Amino acid sequence: MAGEAVNTPGTENTTTPNGGDTGGGDGGACGEGATLIHEVQGAGPASPLVGSTVTVEGVVVGDFQNDDEPDDGDLDGFHVQEKDADADADPATSEGVFIFRAAEDVAVGDVVRVAGAVAEFVTSGGASSQTQLTNTTVQICTSGAPLPTPASAEFPVDQRSDLEVYEGMRAIVPQDLVISEYFNYDRFGEIVLALPFGDQDRLHQPTAVVEPGTGANALQDGSRCAGSRSTTVEHPEP
Repeated sequence: MAGEAVNTPGTENTTTPNGGDTGGGDGGACGEGATLIHEVQGAGPASPLVGSTVTVEGVVVGDFQNDDEPDDGDLDGFHVQEKDADADADPATSEGVFIFRAAEDVAVGDVVRVAGAVAEFVTSGGASSQTQLTNTTVQICTSGAPLPTPASAEFPVDQRSDLEVYEGMRAIVPQDLVISEYFNYDRFGEIVLALPFGDQDRLHQPTAVVEPGTGANALQDGSRCAGSRSTTVEHPEP
């Protein structure tokens, strides 16, 4: 092992990488007790711990910091997911969380320990919110860790809020989806995906399939997943 041993009388010593944080920061030492991410997320649309300061430890599964790495976007943060061994068995709680505006430069596969305040970022129109940690301190514990098992998300869902359980996590969709919105696709590279109705090859307007009203609204919401973008730059180059 590389690095200096952490003094832990009565227990097996641990090490941190050369030059790494030895646990003197606000978040404690890597491997110590931490709040589990599904406890931060809770089973509802917003975190039950908003306003609290917590420490989490997990694997970086999405890197969207503002730096020069080729895999990064510019969303001012990154996603951390709980290791498989620490995930709970509750399908209503997400195992991922967004770390906002951290000074430490991370990469996918880093195991990190993050201390910060729990907050909800709400879009200007109030249509959605994202649980995140802000005012953070970050320690990189190890690099090159196996990524957590992705969750499987199938469409249609009963309502768009059903996707809350996958917030911040790696996920796969075992279905063929299509791009259903092109304005922000051209403007930001944002991809809004949808499951076509029936045997159609693209997503038609719901009112072309069912009568206008509640049924059409539910069909629209249940067949689309939120856009995925990694940049706020307009008209990015391919």
